[in-house]
Amino acid sequence: MKQDLNGRMGDLLMALGEIEKTEGSFQLAARNMRKAAERFEVLGQKEFVAATLNRVALCLMEQGKHDMALSELEEAEGNATGNEHEAALLSSTLLYKGKCLAKRDDLVSAREAMTRALQYAMACGNEPVVAECEAFLGETQEKSTVDEGAFL
Repeated sequence: MKQDLNGRMGDLLMALGEIEKTEGSFQLAARNMRKAAERFEVLGQKEFVAATLNRVALCLMEQGKHDMALSELEEAEGNATGNEHEAALLSSTLLYKGKCLAKRDDLVSAREAMTRALQYAMACGNEPVVAECEAFLGETQEKSTVDEGAFL
């Protein structure tokens, strides 16, 4: 009975967080989503924890709190590893991580995260993440320093 109640409370807190996020109350949304993740942790549902922490990170990113979002994403990455939804979870987690790193002007690390996100997204067929990663990687591609006019 207690497990069922923890699961239901996690779902309710997550739904409340999504409503608050939609209304622009990102701080409150992140707080309730974090509480939801704690309920899912009690149940040992690591895939739910990872997905929820990804949503918390999005709320933090909306507030410009990229360092805090990275912390949530590190935790999400740990929870996403080793379950049947690993590729789908990590594709999103690493996409968000790449965005946070780019906001911190750490383009090398951002490109690494986006490259990994792309690999996972391709593995699970997450087309929106594939498109976003490819766009980012194309925009941040290092330009050659070789003079193209030097070749015949």
